[in-house]
Parts: sequence; C-alpha cells; structure tokens
Amino acid sequence: MEKLENLASFIKEDIVTAKIYSYILKNAPVCITELNNKDLCCNDINTRLKKLSDMCLISDFVGRDGMITYFPIDPQYALPSIVISEMWKNDVNLHTIDELYRRDGLDELKELQSLCISLLKWINPIYNKRLMFLKEMAVVIKGKHKIATYLCELLNGADKVIRAVVSPPHLLGEIVWQTVCEKMKNGVEYHRITIGDELLRHGFTIYKNEITNFNEKLYICKSKKLSHKFYIIDNKTVIFFIPDVKTSEFKMEAQIINNEGFVKRYLDVYEKLKGESIDLDCILEKFENHRQDYINSASKILTNEELKWLISVYDYGVFCEHHKFSIEIVNSATEKCLSNNLIKLTDKGEFYINLDVKEILQND
Repeated sequence: MEKLENLASFIKEDIVTAKIYSYILKNAPVCITELNNKDLCCNDINTRLKKLSDMCLISDFVGRDGMITYFPIDPQYALPSIVISEMWKNDVNLHTIDELYRRDGLDELKELQSLCISLLKWINPIYNKRLMFLKEMAVVIKGKHKIATYLCELLNGADKVIRAVVSPPHLLGEIVWQTVCEKMKNGVEYHRITIGDELLRHGFTIYKNEITNFNEKLYICKSKKLSHKFYIIDNKTVIFFIPDVKTSEFKMEAQIINNEGFVKRYLDVYEKLKGESIDLDCILEKFENHRQDYINSASKILTNEELKWLISVYDYGVFCEHHKFSIEIVNSATEKCLSNNLIKLTDKGEFYINLDVKEILQND
C-alpha cells in the first residue's frame, strides 16, 4: 500500500488511479471490461484513464475488432518526463535530470526525482511490454498525447540513428525529449531538420545548449515551412504526420509504417530537405554576432533593466520568464520594442525577436 500511496503522490492523483495504473503495468494490454471486473474503480473509470493518458503514462490501441485496449508507456521514460515537466516550470535551462543534480538547491525537485527513482525500482520489474501491434504494417494515431506515447515506445527501440523533420507543435513535449535524451546518452544519433522561426520562438540559447551538450545535429531549413513532418527510426520505421488540406498545415494525426519502400521514400525526402538546410553548428558564430549587434542597437533605446528583459526574450523566446521582471519594466520594454520592430507577437500574445533568419543563412 505504501508503494501505491507514493505513486499516487508522485502523479498527484488518488489511490484508485494509482491502482489502475499499477494493474495496467502488470497485465497490459487490458480493456475497460477487465478493469471493471477487477473492481479497481467506480463509474468514473474513463476520467481516470484520461488523466493517466494526459500524463503520457498510458496509451490505447483500437484493434481490428474495434475493441480498445490500454497499455503502459515505458516507465523509464514516462515517469522522468513528469519530473522534467516540473523542472521546466522552474527553469527552462534545466534540459535534463542530469542538469538538475549539477545545480545547488532545488530541493523539492530533487526530492521528486528521488521519489521517481524509488518508484522505478518497484515498477520496472512489473512492467510488462506487449506491443506487438506496433509491428503491424500500418497504425494510424490521433491526438497529441497518444502520438507522443506511441512515438516514445518506438524511439525506445532505436539502436543507431533517429532522423526527424519536425517543428512545434509536433515536437510533442517532455516524454519525447526525455526518451531522445536517454537514447543520445546511450550513443544513438539524433538528427533533426527544423525551420528558422523555431529558433526565434523557442530562443537561441535553448538550441545552442541542445547542439553543444547533446548528441544532436540540428539543421535549419531555408524554407519558411516544412513540406513534410516525420520521424525515421533506424531506417526501419517511419512515423509521419498527415497534412491538413484545408489549412496547408499538418494535423495532430500520424501514421506508423514498417515498410522498406515507405522508409526509403522518406529517407529520400529527408536527404533532399537536408540539402536545402544549414547545420546550426556551422552558423553559431554568425548568430552570436547578430545577437551582439541586436543588443547594441537595442541599448540605444532601452534602459538597462528593459535591455535585460529583451535579452531574455532573444535567448528564450516564448519561454522567457517574464515574472522575473517587474510589470512596469515588461510593459515599457514591450511598447518600445514593438514600436521599433525589435520583437513580434505570436497568436497567443507571446514574444519573440523580430528577425528574418535568412539574413543569417543567406551567405552559407
């Protein structure tokens, strides 16, 4: 019971939800009928299953018979991704759990990670991985959480190289990043093609940290939009996002294909896009120079505190921690920067710097 109570505390749910998760870990794949027959919960089982799914702890699969079955996402990635989520809320520079231990303080986060380690010692031995359906010819999945959890399981099987052509929102968050980080730590290469606008929206410092501290190759496509979005795992499996013909964007809907012909087709697309892209590592110095020129120019119209805020926007984009500055500073800096075309606003009202990345890419 103590283990279940610790699990409930970790996922911030009640003991019943913890029991459901524990049962799925041991007996997956399971259906709702089986869960009800085990008297694990009352009439709100769907709500509890959705909470576990939203945390990327479980996912579901619809078989050819139409029956929905539930399975756990590999806990060695699922549980730490919850810790990473809390870390990112505290400091966007905390990219990995290893970085957490290198910091002084942050005792609550370290206690959460200690609880995570303790739970994994109990959970890993009872985790029963039965995902043979992922080896089927084709699987279609919809929704951010479900795609993230399926992708996590697929990435877990990577031995050599992961290739990706993706940009937000199809990066899918903490659980995918945690999985990729663990694979890179074990020697798997991660090559990704994105667009320049992503660097501006997510902050240059974040991406500089990624390519200098991890086994990642990041390429910036010279086009403003990606014509495809997909992952290729060990040249064996491709998971691609389905285009939305109404909006010319991509749906949060993906298809998994285990087929040599399809994989070859997407490898060709990847190589073509890579040929139209620039290795970010090769232009870091140019970005650094632009950053300094940008700061020097802005210093002529901003106060010292306002400039510090703007530098934070440059470095962290939409993840800028505005709460570290007074409302007066943010408001005055925003007004000056907008009137001088130093920053842009997203549709959600988030700030990022006003820069056409082609200015940096054009001479490469």
